[in-house]
Amino acid sequence: MSQPRTSGGENGERYASLTGPLQQRGAQCTVEWGLSDFYVHAQLPDGHALVISPPQEPAAPHPPSAWLVTLHTDDQAFVRVVYDSGDTGPDHGDAGDVTALLAALDQVLDQHALPPRSPAEPDVAIADHPFHGVLAATSDPDRGALAILATHSWQPVPRFDVYRQRPGTGRTEALQRVAATVTALQRAGFTVAVAPALAREAAARRRLDPTNSSALSPPSPPGGMPLTSVARRQGR
Repeated sequence: MSQPRTSGGENGERYASLTGPLQQRGAQCTVEWGLSDFYVHAQLPDGHALVISPPQEPAAPHPPSAWLVTLHTDDQAFVRVVYDSGDTGPDHGDAGDVTALLAALDQVLDQHALPPRSPAEPDVAIADHPFHGVLAATSDPDRGALAILATHSWQPVPRFDVYRQRPGTGRTEALQRVAATVTALQRAGFTVAVAPALAREAAARRRLDPTNSSALSPPSPPGGMPLTSVARRQGR
């Protein structure tokens, strides 16, 4: 029995971390039923469409452990595979990493001349600080981002509205926590900006570690926003 397409509800929320960024660039997204799970259909202005799907046949638990993205023409003819992080796919090292998936989708949107996202303040920004190491700041502490930061061992810095890893955390562990934190925040629907150099270093460390099943790809923070632009001294 076929399922109706949907743009909201539980399934819409499940894929909000994909549909939100795509719609910000002008794609029209619906969440539709596939062979055994829902997928995202992103219609592009030039008539092409992207099909972004978790594993089907058989369906896998959520959050997905892999993604398959295919490009189609306006008459639904298959054009090419854009991204495949399944076990035998060329992007298998990314597994279910939504950050890496969005980076691949952005490349396709660039190729089809979709406009960039308007600069906007992310929910959480993460960057290096010369004295405190890796810091995180949130622009909306009441939405639950702080609980996710605490789960991944981020602690408040006295007198500042920023958070750092506990004292004594080594660089390798800090980079692993950055990647895990970004993944957890995005799965919860938060937008995250990571300083490009830090994102590249975290991605490289995770790909060198064979025990990690996902990898952080360097995202493009809106306007290259530095952490200092959202770090505020309390009381000001």
